Amino acid sequence: MGQHKERDLKLVTEEIESLRDVLNEVVADMESSEEEVLEVSKALDELINEYMIKIKKSG
Repeated sequence: MGQHKERDLKLVTEEIESLRDVLNEVVADMESSEEEVLEVSKALDELINEYMIKIKKSG
């Protein structure tokens, strides 16, 4: 795998981890609306899908 792809995958992984942290905080906050939770969850799903596509292309 080239350095560029490795760097891209690392950045996506870091962003996924960051969004997971945010999602956990939002869910833990009893005042969070369903819309907030769904928005963060959707962003996380999109990043995971992007990540999986990049892994398949690089492998």
